[in-house]
Amino acid sequence: MKALRLPEELRPSLQKPLGRLLKGELEEIYSIILREAERHRPQRIVAVGDIVVGDSLKFNLRLDVAIADLKTKRVQREKPPPSIFRRVVKVSNPPGFITFEALETVKRCVTEGGGVLIVVEGEEDLLTIPAVLYAPRGSFIMYGQPDEGVVLVVADEDAKRFFEKLINSFVPVEVHS
Repeated sequence: MKALRLPEELRPSLQKPLGRLLKGELEEIYSIILREAERHRPQRIVAVGDIVVGDSLKFNLRLDVAIADLKTKRVQREKPPPSIFRRVVKVSNPPGFITFEALETVKRCVTEGGGVLIVVEGEEDLLTIPAVLYAPRGSFIMYGQPDEGVVLVVADEDAKRFFEKLINSFVPVEVHS
């Protein structure tokens, strides 16, 4: 399958927050996100990562797209209740890659919106990139910053330009599953 591989030299820069890092207690973080969502009325709200998806649901944040691999630090997690999502889509995406299948799935889901859970076989972390690239302008994309908090990216011109430059640095390859 065709994919984009993350170059080793980019790994350190991806370990830093690529948006606004929200720190503190969960109640504090999600009250900020809920307040910002109320104020800015984002076209889409996308959560990437099992913990952020779970916490968003716990704090009644309406997600248009949730992207999860159902694992946290390699430990299996429970799938969110199906009643929360209108539909569930499965996609393959090995660690360190963005498969074209995953890229197209994220693109389609963030464009359509409406309560989609994308279950990733492999790893979902890098799928933040296509989520920012393809979400309508002004959308919120959230992901976890391990042991620090939640990163909130607003899909504005600057973010889209930055993430486009980032994905253009990836190397096209053929991955055998």
